[in-house]
This record gives sequence, C-alpha cells and structure tokens, in this order.
Amino acid sequence: GGIDRDMAKSVELARGEYVWLFSADDWIAEGALKRVLDEILLGLDLYLCGFTLCDFEMNPQKPHPILDAPDGSVYDLGDPRDRRGFFERGLTTTAFFSFMSSLVIRKEKWDSAKMDDTFVGSCWDHVARMFRLIPGGLRVKYLSGTYLLKRDDNDSFSERGIARRVGIAIEGYHRLANTFFGTQSAEALHIRRVLKNEYPLLNLLYIKSRTSEAHIPGDMEYLDGLVAKLYIDGQPADHLRRLLFRLAPPFALRPAEKAYKFARKFLPLP
Repeated sequence: GGIDRDMAKSVELARGEYVWLFSADDWIAEGALKRVLDEILLGLDLYLCGFTLCDFEMNPQKPHPILDAPDGSVYDLGDPRDRRGFFERGLTTTAFFSFMSSLVIRKEKWDSAKMDDTFVGSCWDHVARMFRLIPGGLRVKYLSGTYLLKRDDNDSFSERGIARRVGIAIEGYHRLANTFFGTQSAEALHIRRVLKNEYPLLNLLYIKSRTSEAHIPGDMEYLDGLVAKLYIDGQPADHLRRLLFRLAPPFALRPAEKAYKFARKFLPLP
C-alpha cells in the first residue's frame, strides 16, 4: 500500500493515547522516552521533537535544524498570529512535519483527520493530515535537543534516481502549500523558503552532476524543471542561483567538488 497507507495503518492499530512512529533506521535517544512521557501529560495535540543526524554506522554527526525557536515553545496553528510566528521560524520542512519520526501525535487528533486519497502515494499524506487539522486548531510544542538518532545516507526513495528523489520533496511540498494555504499565502512563501534551505545551490550542483552521470532519459530536463520551481518566487538571489545552475557544466562539477574537499583540509572553508 506504500508508505502513506503503511503509516496510516500503523496509527490505526495503535491503542495508546499518543503515537510515535519510528522507521527501521531511527534509534530513540537515551532518556527520550521518559521526557516524552512527561511532556504528553500536558495533553497537547502534537510534539515536534529534535533529532541528531548520524552516519551510516549511527555515529552522531550534527543536530538537524528544525525551528528557530526556544525549547518548549507552544503554538496553536489554528490561531493566525501563532501560525505566522511558527511558519516564520521554520528552518527545514521538518518544521512542517515532513519527518514522521519527529512527531508525537495525539491519536484522537490524528483520527479526526480522515485519510484523503488526494495525497496517498505522494509520501506526504501524514503532512496533509496535519495541515487539514490546522483550521480547527492544532496545538504544537517544539522540543529541541535530541530525542532520536536518524541514519543519514540510506535513502530507500532513491531507486528511480536522485533527481526523482529530490522531486518528491520539492513537488510534494509545493503541492501541499498550494492546496492548503494558496500559492501567494505567507505560509506557502515560508514553505518555499525552507525548501531552498534544504536544497542550496551547492547541493543542486552535486545533484546535477550525479544526474548527468546516471544517464537516465529525461532526468536532466526534469531536474531543470525542479530548479525552476524551487526558485519560482523570482527574488534577485533566485535569478542568480538559477542562472548559475543552468550555466554550470556537469562534467566540471565532480572535479570541482574533489578540489573543494581537498582545499577544506587546509583552508577555513564552509
């Protein structure tokens, strides 16, 4: 049934007051369960938990940015002022519920937003559920720190190539933003902003190189379309990044990447 139906079925089978789903690649952090059990005594709808990115061997690397807000911040997304503040502080799509393992959701609240086949198969039906709940009120508490460990560099969604993998996020979140908030809304603007945070120009150039090397018919054109969508707001920086992406020759990107990594050993480069 795909990941959307699998997640929905898992929550349906749960019998607890709250549900916290983990994939096979996620580890709960030491002490996190007790902290979450203490938090849910407050009875809020959703807890957005921080996590640490790890390498393939699960060695911790760095905390994943989610929200530019103090630990314990609470927002009722049904309130326009709270929602505006929440969306303004988003750093990645994780703030907008993309990573299911960072969400501790009250089951009754989840169940009140029935599955809508519109987003089934997109990998984002759980996000659509959260957005669908907002008009009636969705009380979210942000818990920074490390509540789980996430294995990086192990992506089961890359089977169709890296360009199609990137498209799941870019196309999916554009569609979510337009459907639930409207293309010109402040919420949609901030969703597009965090997508640009997640896919900075250097990453896009790396993806361009990998896509070129893969020789999958139609993928370079598809990637060009994704970049156009990513920079659709037309800000001066958007025009510049899109131009640089278009002009960068794929054959030169991999040697440039190797040279950059070598230079980082000796120079204070980002």
